[in-house]
Amino acid sequence: MNPNIIPPRKAAAVHDMSGYGRCALSVIMPVLSAAGIQCLPMPTALFSAHTGVTRTPFFVDLTELLAGFSGSWHELGVEPDAIYTGFLGSAGQIDVVAEIIRRFRRPDGLVLVDPVMGDNGKLYSTITKEHCAAMTDLVRIADVVTPNVTEAAFITGCRPEDCTSKSAPGLLEKLVSSGPAAAVITGIYEGNEIITASLDTHGDGEPHLFRLNRAGSIGYPGTGDIFASVLLAGLMDGKSLADAAAFASLYVRALVELTAAAGTPAYEGVLVERLLYPLMPDRRDSFFREQSKHIAGVI
Repeated sequence: MNPNIIPPRKAAAVHDMSGYGRCALSVIMPVLSAAGIQCLPMPTALFSAHTGVTRTPFFVDLTELLAGFSGSWHELGVEPDAIYTGFLGSAGQIDVVAEIIRRFRRPDGLVLVDPVMGDNGKLYSTITKEHCAAMTDLVRIADVVTPNVTEAAFITGCRPEDCTSKSAPGLLEKLVSSGPAAAVITGIYEGNEIITASLDTHGDGEPHLFRLNRAGSIGYPGTGDIFASVLLAGLMDGKSLADAAAFASLYVRALVELTAAAGTPAYEGVLVERLLYPLMPDRRDSFFREQSKHIAGVI
């Protein structure tokens, strides 16, 4: 045994899996692996393709299997350093996942909840009032929460159109007051800029706004999953929330720019396979410096 080889930290990823279209576990696994984190996937559902490809994918809900999955992990002594959840298919599944978090979270671990419920000012068609309420409860037991503008609005009870760079600090305060120690709001669009807002009550306690020049107007599925995965890897490496959010924003922007230049259909998602190297620990600083030309402002 070589004592200089440090075992990678482990992150349990409680997400669905799509066979076609880059999103959820199909992008989370390579991103975390490239960042030096061992991904422990716990699939919540299987889809033949994500719903941006087809409204009628073949799918299997795995809620009833999660208890068995969890029980087996417990018997094996699995102890993830982080737990990361994303899209969950129903209020009942959210309740099951909440119990899994309580079972596996470590006192020194990290729980990141990406409360996937909607985008562009609207909830997804499958999201019910019961689902919203259950997801809001799940947010309360998280350490870090990463809603987009739409999700932040529904969780805090405001209108999506009222979520701006000026109101973001107040929304962040509302998010952390419900339970999580830290929050990041993604996808605040103003003119040609995209803004990411963050607040860490265990850090400096101040809201931070990171402004980037947009790479285009095309929206790609899976970018939120990639952002949260890169953010999680940064936090697990000891980066501050603001620094991890800035790097994740730059990385997603670079992927969007690359994918648009390649002419890849939007429903296929971004070309993550072509840009994994910046996630490697010894490449991140040089990538950040190279991409910093796109920064429009930092507050």
